[in-house]
Amino acid sequence: MEKENSALLQNAIDSLSPQRRQVFMLCKVNGKSYKEVSELLGISVSTISNHIVKSTKIIRAYLDKNREVLITLLLASPFVASS
Repeated sequence: MEKENSALLQNAIDSLSPQRRQVFMLCKVNGKSYKEVSELLGISVSTISNHIVKSTKIIRAYLDKNREVLITLLLASPFVASS
């Protein structure tokens, strides 16, 4: 299950636009501050914040939608296997 969740999260991150993905990875995965990323990419701290807020919403929606599908498949699999 952990493997599927990790893959699902990576797919969600991959669904972001290139700049949002870069900002998200730098801040949330690499632990850089908004200020550090702002200076690195040459964009304002408020733009970094906007990217993080929008990225988080997109990722949550993606995970919510796809977890339902994953749960449905997991629940259906014993019935499929026994047929």
